[in-house]
Amino acid sequence: MKKAVLFPVIFFAVALADYVLPVYGTAGEKIHHMRGEITAIEPPTVVIEVPLEKGMFTVAGPLSEYAVLKRHGESASLVDFVAGDRVDVTWRGNSGGHIIEQMQLLDAESSVWGKTYQMRGKITVIEPAHSTAVIEVPLEKGMFTVAGPLSEYAVLRNRGASAALTDFVSGDEVIVRWRATGQGHIIDEIIEE
Repeated sequence: MKKAVLFPVIFFAVALADYVLPVYGTAGEKIHHMRGEITAIEPPTVVIEVPLEKGMFTVAGPLSEYAVLKRHGESASLVDFVAGDRVDVTWRGNSGGHIIEQMQLLDAESSVWGKTYQMRGKITVIEPAHSTAVIEVPLEKGMFTVAGPLSEYAVLRNRGASAALTDFVSGDEVIVRWRATGQGHIIDEIIEE
C-alpha cells in the first residue's frame, strides 16, 4: 500500500521540479533585479553600471534567448537602447557570467522614474548618516535649493570615479540630477567633474 501511494507522490514531485526549475534558474544561478545605467552596447552584449552602497557594480553579458526588452512600454530590440539609458534589468548569474533576461527603459517622464531635472550647483551640506545632501543652484533671479535624500539607486562620481557621499564636501561644485516628489526632492545623481 505504501508503494502505491509513494510512487505517484514522487512522480508528481519530479514532474513539478522539472517544470519549475527552468523558470527560476538552474542550480547555481541566482536571479537579480536592479536599476542602473547602460554604459556600453555591443550586440548581443550589454554593460550596465548599477550603483550599490559603496561603489558601482557592473552587469555585463549577453541577452538570453528569450530576453524581454521594453522601451516606452512597448516591445523593443537592443538597437532601440543607447549608452546613458537608465533601465530596470533582470539578470541571472552563474559560473559563466551574467545573462540578461529582461531590460526596461526608465523614462524621465514615466511614473516609474519621475520627471528628472539636472542642474549645476554647489554643495552646502552633506549628511552621510541620513544619505542626504543640500545643493544650492544659481537661477536667473537668485538661488534654488535642491535638498533631499539619495535615491536607492543614486549614482555618485567624484572626478570620474565611483564615490560615496563622504567623498564630497561642502563647497564642491557638482552636477546634480534630482526628482521632485510629493515628499520633497530625491537625488539620483551627484557628479563632481
